[in-house]
Amino acid sequence: MKKLIILFICIITFKAQAQLIETLGIGISSASGTVKVLYTDTINNILYAGGKFNLVGGKKCWGIAKWNGLEWDSLGIGISENGFVQNVTDIVSFNNEIIICGPFQSCGGKVIQGIARWDGTDWFSIGGSVDSAWESVQRLEVYNNELYAIGYFTRIGGVPTNGIAKWNGQNWIDLSQGFNLDCGSAIQSRAIRHFNNELYLVGNYNCPNDERIMKRVNNQWVQVGSDITGDFWLNNLTIFKNKLYVSGYFFAPYATDNGIFSFDGTNFENTNGGALPSNVWNTFEYKDELYVSGQIDFAGGQPIGRLAKWDGDQWLNTNINTAGTIYAMAEYNGKLIVGGFINDINGTGVTNLASIDFDAVGINQLEKNSLFKLYPNPTNSNFSIELNKLSNLKSVSIYNSLGQTLLQQKTQEKTFDISNYAKGIYLVEVQTDKGISRQKLMVE
Repeated sequence: MKKLIILFICIITFKAQAQLIETLGIGISSASGTVKVLYTDTINNILYAGGKFNLVGGKKCWGIAKWNGLEWDSLGIGISENGFVQNVTDIVSFNNEIIICGPFQSCGGKVIQGIARWDGTDWFSIGGSVDSAWESVQRLEVYNNELYAIGYFTRIGGVPTNGIAKWNGQNWIDLSQGFNLDCGSAIQSRAIRHFNNELYLVGNYNCPNDERIMKRVNNQWVQVGSDITGDFWLNNLTIFKNKLYVSGYFFAPYATDNGIFSFDGTNFENTNGGALPSNVWNTFEYKDELYVSGQIDFAGGQPIGRLAKWDGDQWLNTNINTAGTIYAMAEYNGKLIVGGFINDINGTGVTNLASIDFDAVGINQLEKNSLFKLYPNPTNSNFSIELNKLSNLKSVSIYNSLGQTLLQQKTQEKTFDISNYAKGIYLVEVQTDKGISRQKLMVE
């Protein structure tokens, strides 16, 4: 049997809730690697990670990589520039292709600046690039079969614009007209979202420091609410329970609340004290709750850790803590995936990427209607897997009572040697084309 790869998985229990924290492969193992964005292609069941890195899962992946549930792979050459890694800041899917953006000057070995598309085989531009190496697209959104781009650029695909444009599949269209700045000539937007069929932006539009929320009405841009004054900034716009949530680094009374507040289309509402003390980097809806990550230690006035969740009325503790920073979140195969600059979550070693299963059961609370049986059980040498439904075996994992991974293998083998395992209770997890199931194994 092949040598097994240890992935450092740990089951940690808080108040009878078990959480399975797992690295995805070896993860982002570049010394200075950082994950800035995660995106799930739900049609093909592929997770994409973007950021500043050059090595993922032991493979060369420059700035962009994909995970199929078992292993990482690159997307061609990626965004390397003479061996120097640039940065991917957003990923979306548009017209069945993967679109990335960021401050990069080449993609796939071609001169493609700021924004690029992957057709499954190679990288191409989208009607051209931004104008110079000093310009970049920072955020993307797909709405009504059109691709919206914001960032710091004066032209895209040869079309003059001040950092706001959309691609209709054939041409780039400038959307910056009617945007009246209070100073300078550069629109510096940080987030974009359509809410109630209207386009919203946030960014620094009143130099030198004041942040604003802007909305497009009748081909003009109008301010929503008042300035957030001072040395603060807005990072995100997220729709949750029919409200637009605005988050970043700011404090009440300069804003409606600390770090995060909501807007229902008419009124601004607080979030019971918000999140403190510093930056909210990301917000993401997962299983009907809004997860909030960043350099935060308190939410609603209570100690909460670096990852909190908001149910629309109150803050809830996820019991997830890290000394690093979570910049990105996504859902993949029912689990919350987090990425950033992190090497530890609740004492479990991770390499900038991790999967968190909040529904993980304890080792004595296995799910019902298992897809397989183990025999002999108990055992002291070998055990075999018997699939009790017509299904195909895809992978097998074995965890000890601490939740550490002793085996994780893509295989169709059904008999395993565990003669070197210590006596105790183990958890065997089997993935088939029918799903994932777990069973307890006793080693005598």
